[in-house]
Amino acid sequence: MKEAIYSWIKCLAIFYILLTMLIHLVPTGKYQRYVRFFMGLLLMVMLITPMLSILEKAKTLPESFSSLYQQEEKSGSLLIWKIFRKAFWKKVWRSSLRKIFRNL
Repeated sequence: MKEAIYSWIKCLAIFYILLTMLIHLVPTGKYQRYVRFFMGLLLMVMLITPMLSILEKAKTLPESFSSLYQQEEKSGSLLIWKIFRKAFWKKVWRSSLRKIFRNL
């Protein structure tokens, strides 16, 4: 048990060192905000993982994240495709209507 806690604290310390190094390498404050947000999410996952392993839920967490991500990606790509298709057909209609009115 002590060994597991020690390795967990060691991973957190390494993560914090890498976070600090990455923040200093990012060129502007605008990007630092995004890096801090992403690293904060990773830190929360790192903090929650030992608690979930106690509850034996750690194995299902990555699977549920990946399935939710795939669903979001699929719905997002479908939405982008619908927007693109609508814009394309609007452009086609405009050009065809222009040709019709030019011929009149």
